[in-house]
Amino acid sequence: MGTLVIGRDHFLEPGERRRLEYRRCHVLVDSRYIQCVTYDELLQDLSDRLEQFGWPGPAAPTAGM
Repeated sequence: MGTLVIGRDHFLEPGERRRLEYRRCHVLVDSRYIQCVTYDELLQDLSDRLEQFGWPGPAAPTAGM
């Protein structure tokens, strides 16, 4: 299995969103589908998974850093 991570959600134009949806359904590499996600989708998915196991969210920056 492979994952292709592209840019941020809010930078995608409507045509680029259509291309992403097409790739999610049709892109094969070595006869296997590739998971195509945006950086924002990946971050949200990982945050949700960590939350399920009781991990806190990202740490706030400390003063002076």
